[in-house]
Amino acid sequence: MSTLGAARVLVADVMIPPSGAWWGTVSLDASSLPPLGRTSLTIGDLVLVGSVVRVDWDDQVNGGRPIATVRGGEGWGRPVTRAGSYSSSGGVKLSTVIQDLATMTGETCGALVDVSLGQSFAWPAHAPFAPFHASDVLADLVRRGFLPTWRVEPFSGRTVWSAWPALTFADGKGRITSRARDRGRRTVGLDVQVAAFLPGATLEGVAIARTLLHAEAEDLRAEVYDR
Repeated sequence: MSTLGAARVLVADVMIPPSGAWWGTVSLDASSLPPLGRTSLTIGDLVLVGSVVRVDWDDQVNGGRPIATVRGGEGWGRPVTRAGSYSSSGGVKLSTVIQDLATMTGETCGALVDVSLGQSFAWPAHAPFAPFHASDVLADLVRRGFLPTWRVEPFSGRTVWSAWPALTFADGKGRITSRARDRGRRTVGLDVQVAAFLPGATLEGVAIARTLLHAEAEDLRAEVYDR
C-alpha cells in the first residue's frame, strides 16, 4: 500500500530524474484535501520526503477524490524574493551563495566542495514578466561548472550536490515485463522492493539514469531509463 502522510494513495505517478528534484501526482482515498507543506510519500519500501505543493479535486462524475502534486526540494522551486549580489576581491565562495539560498527557501543541504565563483556573482529578483526561481540559480551554477549536479535524497529530503550513488544490482528484485531498447526503457513489475530501482542502480548490466514509478491498486511498476 502507498501512502501520502497518513492518507492511502489510490494512484501515484512519480518521476525521479538523474539531477534536480523528484515530483509526482497522487490521487487519495480521503474525504478532504491534504494540507500543503511537508509530508512523506511512501511507495513500497521507498520513502520520499517532500512537500505537497498543490491540491484539488478530480472530476469524477460520482464524487471527486483529492489529488495532490508532491515535490522534493519544494523550496528550490520558489521565486527568489530579492536579487543576489556578491563581491569579494578574494573570490565569492560557493558555500556563501548556497547557504543564502537555503535560508531563503527553507531547504536543508548536505556538505559541498567549496569553490570560488570569481570576484562577483549575482542573480536577478523574480518579476511577473521575468520569473526567476531558486532552482534557476542552481541551474546556472551547474551550467558554469561550479556545481557538479544536485538531487533530493529519498528518506531524508536533504539536497545533496553529487550524482546518485552506485547501488546494488536490481536484477531479481522485480519482473521485467517489456523493453524498448530504442528509447533506453525497461518496465519492471514490482512487489515492495522499489528503492532498488532508484537512479544509480544497475539492471541487466545497464545503469539506471531516471525512474518513473506508477502505483495503482495491485499494479506497482517502474519504468527505468538509461538516459
